[in-house]
Amino acid sequence: MKRIKYSLTVKWVIQLGLAVFGFLLLLCFYHIFHYPDYYGSNDEKFTETYYFEKTFAKYNERVAAYVMYRENKYTTTFPTEEEFPTTHINETFFMNELVSDQDKFEYYNQILNVNDSNFIYYVKNLTTGAEYYSPNFVSETYISPYAPTTTVTSTVKTNTSESLESSEESVAFENSLDMPSLLQENTSDFMKNISKCDAYLVLNTNSTIYNTNVIKWGLLDSRTLEWMSTCVKTQLSLPSSSNDSTDSETSVDNTADVAVRTEKEDDYVFYTATINDFPYSGDDFSPAYHSFQTMHQSYKAAILYLPIIFIVFLAFLILGVQFAGYGKRSKSLYLLAYDKINTETAAVLSLVTFLFLLNSLFELINSKFSDENEYFLRLFGIYIAMYPIFIYNFFSIVRRVKCNTLRSNMLLIRIGNCIHIWLQEFFAYKELTYQATAIWVILFTLTLIIALSFKLPAFTFLAIILLCILFLIFGKYFLHAIVSLSFLIKETKKISDGDFTHKINEEEILPGIRVLSRYINDISNGLSDAMDEKLKSERLKTELITNVSHDIKTPLTSIINYVDLLKKEPLDNETALQYIEVLDAKAQRLKTLIEDLVEASKASSGAITLHMQKINLVELMKQTIGEFEDRLAQNDLEIDLTDVEEPLYIYADGRSTFRILENTLSNVNKYALHGTRVYIDLEATEEHVSVSVKNISATKLNISADELMERFVRGDLSRNTEGTGLGLSIAQSLASLQNATFDIVLDGDLFKAIVTFPRIY
Repeated sequence: MKRIKYSLTVKWVIQLGLAVFGFLLLLCFYHIFHYPDYYGSNDEKFTETYYFEKTFAKYNERVAAYVMYRENKYTTTFPTEEEFPTTHINETFFMNELVSDQDKFEYYNQILNVNDSNFIYYVKNLTTGAEYYSPNFVSETYISPYAPTTTVTSTVKTNTSESLESSEESVAFENSLDMPSLLQENTSDFMKNISKCDAYLVLNTNSTIYNTNVIKWGLLDSRTLEWMSTCVKTQLSLPSSSNDSTDSETSVDNTADVAVRTEKEDDYVFYTATINDFPYSGDDFSPAYHSFQTMHQSYKAAILYLPIIFIVFLAFLILGVQFAGYGKRSKSLYLLAYDKINTETAAVLSLVTFLFLLNSLFELINSKFSDENEYFLRLFGIYIAMYPIFIYNFFSIVRRVKCNTLRSNMLLIRIGNCIHIWLQEFFAYKELTYQATAIWVILFTLTLIIALSFKLPAFTFLAIILLCILFLIFGKYFLHAIVSLSFLIKETKKISDGDFTHKINEEEILPGIRVLSRYINDISNGLSDAMDEKLKSERLKTELITNVSHDIKTPLTSIINYVDLLKKEPLDNETALQYIEVLDAKAQRLKTLIEDLVEASKASSGAITLHMQKINLVELMKQTIGEFEDRLAQNDLEIDLTDVEEPLYIYADGRSTFRILENTLSNVNKYALHGTRVYIDLEATEEHVSVSVKNISATKLNISADELMERFVRGDLSRNTEGTGLGLSIAQSLASLQNATFDIVLDGDLFKAIVTFPRIY
């Protein structure tokens, strides 16, 4: 996995997969939302759509209007809106008063009577026997429009109360007519099998029953059928002055005449249907059908493949996020140069491109394209333009998150940090900045009052503005000087606290007082050199002590060994034996002194290896007391230990911590007043654990605590005791190496040693 995430080829494959499947995902969303915008999401067939039903109803109304014109010999005007409510699917250009009846008739004729129409109609006047039908019936290339389907029967009430013929009687009547064989055959076949069409209508204007399977949206309702019946049964006639005229143009020109409109007694039978699969391209059905088929197939495919595409896209995205920021050369996380600009820039560009892509997608969803490939090209063009910007900024944000630079690269954070630093500098020494600000405000206010008190010409306002600008510039310089002084004080304090290597940044200070910072830096350099010399001297002294101690320890070992040999020799001289005992005691003391001296040197120089571990300080204290119990009892010293029930844990070196406690109790055994008590307290807080040992000194402590902590300094100024004066110094050095503290408190003859460790749980 590690080798894969460093591969540049794998990253290119991931980016290519994200681009391809991202576009496919966008394409799926387009088809899923675009199809319901045109049709119902449950429409599985074109004949179930609202568009088809509206168009089919429109064509039926056109048939009724066309037959009316044919029945009236093309000479009458179109019915007015009062007589025929045109609230159905009307032709918009008919609202123009300059359009003649002849133009209207020709329009209907061109729409209905074309050879390549998918709409078939057959209308017969049951009274006169006149027939009106589509050209398909007499075409030699007649295509059967039928396919299995279901027939829906509904009832509708009309204005007539006469008995109505059934569909079978109408078919028998039509078959008995004397018409050309081809027309008769095709018409008979059409009327018998009309129920097999995907969309059909059978209407008898004298009947209360009509048959149709186009009922989903209710556009072929009773009102529409009543309108068709009324329209086709309307008889139009002119006044007597124009009765002899048969020219439609003469009727239109005679605008002074008022047409008389009456309803005829004739009844009609309508048979209308559409050819299944709409093979012709000469009407409104064919382009809409092919568009529906394309959109419906794309809609189904999008629903089917969307989960798969989304899962694959998500997998590529997870891999891209996982591998982002790793390079083949660095073998670790890295940032590009672009990743170091403001985070807000990358975030805004990502958000803007993403929202623009979504907005463009929904605009395309709501748009209508004449070419089915047009939407694809538009969507692809927008995607190619927006996707690289979005994905580049997105992965830039991912790299920032993984490298923990997202927040630090934010412009708002940087501005906030600058303001915070300035406020800290301003409020660090409030006695300076407050006074300077107050002086500036008072001076500005007084100057402004004086300027306003004089009644000067009209240019006074301009002068006041210039005065304000000058005071703002002066105030900026004044506050900068005060802040520089505050900064200088803060930086000097760091040097005074012991950081002699610290240098004041002169660029942060006003040029007029930079010389002061230069002098302070020179003083810091001198102190740093002096400290280096002191450390060098301490190091040489430590090395000298260590080397001399080692050189002394070698002959001392020989002396001790020869003293042991003399003690084993049979000597009868008591004085010689006493001399040997004195030599042995002094040699052992010298050995102890040299060992303490070497250990003190190592502890102060940090040359001791510590093995840090979790230690129970309560148990270690009890163990140390057990080691000294007999020796303390010899000096009649009584131990009073605080009873601590719970364990107190510290993180320390067991041997060194034992030596600290051992040196403390050894100091008590040597210098405590005999016959007194030694109080040992164990105290704990949430952060620290401390051990305090209190005793009464046998001699007066006419010395300070700091002096007592120095090497070779003893509380017994007469130096009659066996101490070396190194025990407390060693304890302090060992405590410092373990991040602990060792302090002593002197109160008269009361001696108190306190060692404090950080607490762990």
